[in-house]
Amino acid sequence: MWRPWNEEREGEINNDNCEPAMDNINSAKKIHLGVQAKQIVLNVYSNLREENAEHVDKDIIKRTSKLTGVCYSTVYNIVKHGIEKRKARSDKGSIRKVPSWEVDIIRRTVYSMYNQGQVATLDSLQRDLMENTEIQASRTTIWRTLKQNGFRFGTLDKRRVIMESTRIQKLRQEYLIEIKNFRDEGRFICYLDETWYDTHDTVNKGWIDNSQECVLDAPPSRGKTKPGTTLTIP
Repeated sequence: MWRPWNEEREGEINNDNCEPAMDNINSAKKIHLGVQAKQIVLNVYSNLREENAEHVDKDIIKRTSKLTGVCYSTVYNIVKHGIEKRKARSDKGSIRKVPSWEVDIIRRTVYSMYNQGQVATLDSLQRDLMENTEIQASRTTIWRTLKQNGFRFGTLDKRRVIMESTRIQKLRQEYLIEIKNFRDEGRFICYLDETWYDTHDTVNKGWIDNSQECVLDAPPSRGKTKPGTTLTIP
């Protein structure tokens, strides 16, 4: 059956341009080919070269272009230059080494945030560094720097703050003095499991280390006791 579009497509191939045809597409587009696709094109050309040794190279390239749907110039370049693998980037995956002075600034910023009653997270720390220092670091760089310098992301332990408060220290000293006097007097001492708990019982997570700097201020409430529990000293 005569199909006028077939003649039109054959005319496109004879013009030696970059528009080889396949029966199921309108035109071949010049696109980037991966290594495997280039190898397929080269295999098709090699087989045609062996089967049609009497044909000139130009005709075989045209035939390869028609069979693969790859434009003529691309097939020509593959045949001429072969398959060259892309060179891997030398800077791919490289990690910027954070200088010691930046590490000190990041550490002091973390401590300063806790002194101001703020929890140090990656977002809040990055924001503080960008606004108040010259450090323009990504969240990944900040995370890696914290991990490499003894910090970890965990739950803030408010008990450390309470135990170090002056009020608790004063009460502890008074208790030790009084309990010693009661024992010297021979009094019978009975403990009835008194429990105090914080009325502002909230859980916050942030970047902390083993120092006493990564703690929040103790809450203003002094807590409550569970009903029916007392400390009796007859």
